[in-house]
Amino acid sequence: MCSSSRTALAVNRLRWGSSQHGFTLIELIVVISLLGILASVGATLMMRPMLAFGNAASAARLSDDASLALQRMGDELRHALPNSIRVTSSGTDFYVEYIPLTGVGRYRAQVATSGPAGDVLDFANASDSSFDVLGPMPALSGSSQLVINNLGTSEGDAYSGDNRRGGLVYNAGTAVLQFTASAAFPSESPSARFALVDPPVSFACTGGAAGSGRVVRLSGYGYQAAQPVVLSAAPLSAASASLLATGVTSCAAQMDLALQNLGLLTLRLVLARGEAAATLVQQLAVETTP
Repeated sequence: MCSSSRTALAVNRLRWGSSQHGFTLIELIVVISLLGILASVGATLMMRPMLAFGNAASAARLSDDASLALQRMGDELRHALPNSIRVTSSGTDFYVEYIPLTGVGRYRAQVATSGPAGDVLDFANASDSSFDVLGPMPALSGSSQLVINNLGTSEGDAYSGDNRRGGLVYNAGTAVLQFTASAAFPSESPSARFALVDPPVSFACTGGAAGSGRVVRLSGYGYQAAQPVVLSAAPLSAASASLLATGVTSCAAQMDLALQNLGLLTLRLVLARGEAAATLVQQLAVETTP
């Protein structure tokens, strides 16, 4: 190999070697700092969507909880004895009470025009304790009581008991319903109907800060002339309770009786958990014709 070729090769090797070098400590620190800044910015940008997603999921669960509670209350209140729904709403709480209607039938209001006169329900006789049942007889249970023409007033209030009787015995052979007489019924039913009912039930919704309130169903506390509206006091304190919803911040209920033969009950629940919240409203048309 000639000397000029060896010289060129040596120069190339020198150039190649001089172009190879590593990161300096300063460069490494700068790179790490930049990566930290990018990671911090990325985490900040991702945090909001993740929090929003979490809040949306929590709100959906709260909405489901409120919907189930309202549906449970609505299903029961639709089967209330007419004019038995009592509503007390104050601040962030409400109490809704009703008497469950289990069946209806017709009583004999007039003597038969042919054959035996039949057992007529005498509204002027305080000792009358039976009547003929015309048509199908609804099923009786151990807790069944008889109610006639419940108006929710002094002329007929099932809670006070003036139009409600117990001790029911039905004779299927004679189609006669017997009951315990205590006084004359205050008023007749325009359609000669009677109702069978079970003991009253209450829904209590108590709101609380940061969703500490709840909705409970209460039963087994008996008939009360005045609506019970204190959970911690008798008779509700000794009632059987079942939990319908938690996380309640506020609730409200209102009964509108402006419509003839129908009432409009509005129930409102607000649930919250963390930063998530859900508000649901349900309206129910309830029968007011006894």
